[in-house]
Amino acid sequence: MLTDNTNLFPLLSQTPTFTQTEQIKNTILSTNQITSTMNLSKEESLSNLYDEVMELQSSLKAKVDTLESLKEKQLEICKPISKEKVLKYLKKATRESMKESDDCATAWLDSDGDGEGGDIKDVNGFIDSFLSQRIVHHVRNAKMERIQNS
Repeated sequence: MLTDNTNLFPLLSQTPTFTQTEQIKNTILSTNQITSTMNLSKEESLSNLYDEVMELQSSLKAKVDTLESLKEKQLEICKPISKEKVLKYLKKATRESMKESDDCATAWLDSDGDGEGGDIKDVNGFIDSFLSQRIVHHVRNAKMERIQNS
């Protein structure tokens, strides 16, 4: 009987355990078939979603790269000016303020306000203008000294 499968199957099919097992097997097979059919129907939609995700990822990568380059530019722009550049600009500005005050004094001396019978208002105006320009010059010189000594 063990060697002959044709006689074994009818005998086994009469047992309740075999019947239950066959029912479970059939249920599992039908469920698998339904699930696989549903999965196949969603395959195109999943493929489209996958393509969209890949496109969004590449777009994100490009934007992150752009962000990184902009951050580098920002750091370059926002970094403090070097001590040498500051001194160079201050030296130039100091020379300009000295020239302006000298030009102011020369212009006043060349004008009619030379002090001989000149108007006091002209003298006071000259002194105010000259001193404000010289103060700017000396402040810039002091800043240069402080930077050089720091």
